[in-house]
Amino acid sequence: VRVIPASYGEAAAIDFYGPARGLPLGTALSAHNSYADWWPDGEPSGTFLTVRYPQRALEPYCDAIGPVAVVVAPDGVDNEVAGAPVLVCRGLHVSPAVLREALRHFG
Repeated sequence: VRVIPASYGEAAAIDFYGPARGLPLGTALSAHNSYADWWPDGEPSGTFLTVRYPQRALEPYCDAIGPVAVVVAPDGVDNEVAGAPVLVCRGLHVSPAVLREALRHFG
């Protein structure tokens, strides 16, 4: 399953720390800045997760979408990711390239 966090920093953290937790390297995709240029063709396919995207931003692209978790920061860390929604998107009904361009953002 692919994970699409809202920032390239979150994607890099998933790729860095993920393998030690059983996630394959390259699990994370991001549409933030040039990280979007690294998406493999045809990905994501099927079901995928997002972190820190509002549900309404993804509803036009998924047959079904909803929350599955909330990010819990360890040791009381308070940052922009703490408390963020983790959503699952099932049934992507646009091409992955269309999704990438819809989510692409800079800053």
